[in-house]
Amino acid sequence: MLVVNPFFTYRYYLLQSRVAVGNKPGGFEVARGDRRFYFGNQALQNSSQAVMDDLDRLSQPGERLLVGPADLSRTIYSDAAFYYMFPELTPATFFIEMDPGLADQEGSRLADDVASADWLILTNFWTGWYEPNASSEFGSDAPNQVVADQFCLVGNYENALVLLYQRCEVGDGISPPASASAPNAAPTSNANWPSAPRKADGDRVPAVAGHRRTPLARDTDPGAQHPNRKRQF
Repeated sequence: MLVVNPFFTYRYYLLQSRVAVGNKPGGFEVARGDRRFYFGNQALQNSSQAVMDDLDRLSQPGERLLVGPADLSRTIYSDAAFYYMFPELTPATFFIEMDPGLADQEGSRLADDVASADWLILTNFWTGWYEPNASSEFGSDAPNQVVADQFCLVGNYENALVLLYQRCEVGDGISPPASASAPNAAPTSNANWPSAPRKADGDRVPAVAGHRRTPLARDTDPGAQHPNRKRQF
């Protein structure tokens, strides 16, 4: 009898089975108030807890949050747990659980969803995962362009494992994949993430040398700021 079982899937099934029977310690916990979630390794825990702590301090109830992969032209997943951890923030996208060929297709509403957000949490948790199918293909770069034009990077955790963006008057001019060009660790424990064929340079957003962000009114108007907030910029 021949059994074909992808090693990637088998390894994580075996890991979770060992955790379930007490043969191996459980996941790495992150917490906010009475809400808990568990990640698979220390780097994911550290970066996730750090971005949650910062977003907790900087955001206001009712603001809009979008969570997605660091390269929004390849929407193979979304770490939707961050929505659960921030119930007072409004999800800014129809694509809560992003899928390749849908959220990243040309003409999708994802770019408009990004433009509607106040905050972005973009992650590289699965950037190194490539399969021989359409999920490895790049779709529309329009959402990355919106980030470059309208958002400023305010937090970089575990060497770009997680990126936190805030809407600002003039964006940094840098596409999120460029901000994440030197990631630290993937959940597969690979030292270096494999790279896939990318679009031509002309399809990517160039970095703007020496660019500084123009703050929003609430960054400079004390009356517009959340009470007890200390700006970190």
